[in-house]
Amino acid sequence: MMNEIDNIKKCVELIETKLNWSKDKTILRNDFESLRASIIAVSGIEVSVETLQRVFGKKRTYKNIYNPQLQTKDALSIFLGYLSWDDFKRSINAADSKDEAGIIPDHKHVNQELNSASAQTTKIGQNTRKFQIGDILHKSKFRMILLTFVAMGALLVILIWLFRKPSETVFVLDAKPDSGYPPNSVDFTYQIGRKIKDSVFMYFDDYNLTKYLPTNSNTIRNSFLIPNYTMVMVKAGGKVLATKGILTKSIYWDVLAHSGDHFTIPMHDTLGILYISPGDYSKNRATLSTDLWGVYQYFTDFNADGDNLTLETRIINNENMGGISCYDTEIELVCENDFAKIIFLEPKCESYAKVYFGEKKLNGAYTDLSAFGQNLSDWSDVKVEIRNKKARILFNRKFIYQCNYDESLGKLKGMRFRFKGFGAVDFVKVSDTSGKIIYYNDFGGPAEISSLINK
Repeated sequence: MMNEIDNIKKCVELIETKLNWSKDKTILRNDFESLRASIIAVSGIEVSVETLQRVFGKKRTYKNIYNPQLQTKDALSIFLGYLSWDDFKRSINAADSKDEAGIIPDHKHVNQELNSASAQTTKIGQNTRKFQIGDILHKSKFRMILLTFVAMGALLVILIWLFRKPSETVFVLDAKPDSGYPPNSVDFTYQIGRKIKDSVFMYFDDYNLTKYLPTNSNTIRNSFLIPNYTMVMVKAGGKVLATKGILTKSIYWDVLAHSGDHFTIPMHDTLGILYISPGDYSKNRATLSTDLWGVYQYFTDFNADGDNLTLETRIINNENMGGISCYDTEIELVCENDFAKIIFLEPKCESYAKVYFGEKKLNGAYTDLSAFGQNLSDWSDVKVEIRNKKARILFNRKFIYQCNYDESLGKLKGMRFRFKGFGAVDFVKVSDTSGKIIYYNDFGGPAEISSLINK
């Protein structure tokens, strides 16, 4: 009888054989991701890549053999064609002890039993009888019937596994490629489980786009034309089934307008600032609006931890440059899980201020954010320090606010500046907690905004 650790070893050995994973083969994370998808598709049970790596001895644990939770062992057993972990153990242990319980005696052994039985008598009360040939044959026939039932049961399990469709699972989503430059055409592959009765839709965050996912297909394509980090969400009956982030990278800083206009920025590079003037906008696109927002953004793989970084920048937004009303000025860090955003306005407009860090979303209408009512008519330095999900904000080198949050932002994917009207950015600098610079751009040199205002 094997113990639990022996059973786990045997299970791992059978899966390696099934996948043709030889001992000298290098097993990569991609291999475990493929195995995870297959296990989920067959069993309908969620298993993480990290758990699989521990089970197969590719990730260190405090014990030599990792003993996962029962749900994981059930998933592995079902993947191998068994009904459960208990069913797997029963089958494996039965196979090991077949010499004791499952082999029909050979003819020589039967004859020996017959001779011995014929020579002996057993007394029960007043009655005495001899063992007959039929007693032994009856015993052998019982064993044969038992073996037949076991074989039929095993065959049934194998047939169930062979004809079990991946659609038994709840939902599986993948995207290739998950990053690229515009136009970024992405193929989404999906599997809708038979347990899902509601219609399934794919929602594209920031694009105001919804697509229906038919059950008779497993692929859908979408093109991403503007640099952004888009969170794609799959829902059925109001329940989120899966999410996937798609990164459309910037070649350079992009300029967008609130109306949806989009064009690149060849303007004012020699002035050393990131800026588009009202005249440039009218010349390139359309007439000015009293509710126009200028947006400057840049998206790429920064390889920076959004929960541990420092952003430094210099901004300006005033009437001469094309600013409007409260001169709203937003600074946003877009990360793979969520985003961080702060909004400055001129004094007396603080009710429109906002501070967002992950799940912590503060609104000036309900929270005192008067620290974000600042004079933006001249160049102002802003510094955002984030350390282990604790954010500190400085304005012109003075501390003004701090905020803690719980849910990780994830890796940094993009930066966005948004001005009511047309503000400007002098430089952008991102560094890690050690001070190492991750990204820096001064847009051509020192700011010379006076020449722009007076031209």
